[in-house]
Amino acid sequence: MDELERLRKEKADAEARARKAEEARQAAEKAAKEAEEAKAKIEAEFAEFRAESQAKAREARFNKLVEAGKALPAEKEALLGLAGALAQAGELRFAEGGSQVTRSAEEVLWNLLEGRPSLKLLGEFAEPPQDQSEPEGFLGDFAGKF
Repeated sequence: MDELERLRKEKADAEARARKAEEARQAAEKAAKEAEEAKAKIEAEFAEFRAESQAKAREARFNKLVEAGKALPAEKEALLGLAGALAQAGELRFAEGGSQVTRSAEEVLWNLLEGRPSLKLLGEFAEPPQDQSEPEGFLGDFAGKF
């Protein structure tokens, strides 16, 4: 009977170890699931932060274009929306100066906008005369008669 008791005890010990191993496995799975959820939450928060900072950077870049007279305030919503959509589009490849160039689609848009001439809608349309001391032409003759 001694042998039978020893085998029963070994069986009970093995079952106890198996239960502990199963509990440890379940705890590890739970911890892994919690870690994945925390990772997903942090990634979502980072993506939101990144989107907000990119939106602010786009708006600041647009405001510089308005200050330089290269964009109109009325274009803001459309250009910022287009820039945001192009940010998701990826990169463009084209030839420039005999070599292949890769740029983001959004950067190409900004370069086009920054490269266009000023609309001159926020300043004077005509240059003032250089010498205003003596009136010229018809007005000068007319003013001289009085």
